Amino acid sequence: MDFDKTNFRLEIEVSFVRLSHYLEKMGEQLNALSVKEREQARIFSGRGYALYQLATSGIYDHEFPNTLHYSYIVLLFITIEDCLNKTCDLLHQANKLPLRAKDLRGDAIGQCMRFLDKLAGIPRDDLLYWPQISDLSQIRNCIVHTSGHIELSRDKKHLLELVQKQPDALKLSEHENHEDRVLVVEHSYCMHSTENARNFFKEILEKAGMAS
Repeated sequence: MDFDKTNFRLEIEVSFVRLSHYLEKMGEQLNALSVKEREQARIFSGRGYALYQLATSGIYDHEFPNTLHYSYIVLLFITIEDCLNKTCDLLHQANKLPLRAKDLRGDAIGQCMRFLDKLAGIPRDDLLYWPQISDLSQIRNCIVHTSGHIELSRDKKHLLELVQKQPDALKLSEHENHEDRVLVVEHSYCMHSTENARNFFKEILEKAGMAS
């Protein structure tokens, strides 16, 4: 292979390190804003304070964190797609393969995984972290296509299973009407998913002979 394997591995690694750093910093900013808002609430009294509490109830404890985590999952998935495309393009060039990932059918992830399966000799069944990436894909789709409403997701059954298996990382919001329940993504799921993505690419690069 005539490209710098070390620099490419570092580029992939840095992508996910930066994402983790971004999430931590945004979380810190959100916590600081929450403290500031509570301090400012002291200027209210009586009915004014009651209205303030009603208006801000749950915003900093639930709504804003979940919105941050939703956006992070989408950003993480975009990064995975980008890194996969770059990896497949490098394998195509280095091994002079007849087709590129983009020549295959399916969405971006599907194209890349078919490329690894059929052309690069790296079956997804041999990748220990592929199931976690597949789960992340379904969670991302639920966020993007149904705004987190699991009842409306085509992957409803599997998503509910994930919530049951990972109660500290994934939850359902509390609503009497099941159709109003939305997926709650915790900070821990975002961090674990980022680490899973890093390990996923380590596996691919090792099997492609790009680990050293």
